[in-house]
Amino acid sequence: MKRWFGSASPQQRLMQHLFRTLDGAPEAVCLAYADAEREGKIVRPCGAEFMTSNTHAHLLLEKGKLREWLSR
Repeated sequence: MKRWFGSASPQQRLMQHLFRTLDGAPEAVCLAYADAEREGKIVRPCGAEFMTSNTHAHLLLEKGKLREWLSR
């Protein structure tokens, strides 16, 4: 298993990029993130295996808003 160290995880960086690119539109951001995950462009972190791609995207979006690492 790869360990990640740094200020933002690859999942957070992708979500930030999509959030800015798609002007923060929640459904569009989550759909694009879920598509990227299904296509293998982003790897889901350990512990999230039981979720669908769409559920994981929505939870990550909410987490980003809550922890304030998502901004336009």
